[in-house]
Amino acid sequence: MDYEEIDTDEMKNVLRLLQLFAEGHYNELQNYMHQQSNNYHSYDILEDVIELLNMYIQIKNSYFFETMMQCFDTITEYIQGPCYENQVAIIQG
Repeated sequence: MDYEEIDTDEMKNVLRLLQLFAEGHYNELQNYMHQQSNNYHSYDILEDVIELLNMYIQIKNSYFFETMMQCFDTITEYIQGPCYENQVAIIQG
């Protein structure tokens, strides 16, 4: 597979937006990204970011380095504060 054909800029932008949602240790939105209790369907966005990071790590291609770093930045924002629920989710996940 030719990795240079994959547009990582879009993924970095989405990850940066998700990071900004929880900027400033906003606990309600940090938890909301993990579980949307008021919705019919709940999506664990934190787990999705972790799975994306794991995929990049398995590929082991420097082309994805910046996107991997953005994954780390996004995950970090979701556990800071501390956001205990998300910290536990990462450890148990």
